[in-house]
Amino acid sequence: MLFTSISFLYYFLPSLIIIYFITPKKYKNIILLIASLFFYLYGEPKYVFFNDCRNYYCLYRRYFN
Repeated sequence: MLFTSISFLYYFLPSLIIIYFITPKKYKNIILLIASLFFYLYGEPKYVFFNDCRNYYCLYRRYFN
């Protein structure tokens, strides 16, 4: 899914905006996290796995070493 694709502009983005504005304030970041993971998983799942592993490794080294 690209930012300029029809499925993003007409389905994903409007539904995300609606869901974002009807959720309580403390859950808004979780909604955005889930939506971004879905967006990247829809496009290319291998990048999500690689990025998660890299982020975990970097954060672990920064805070626990």
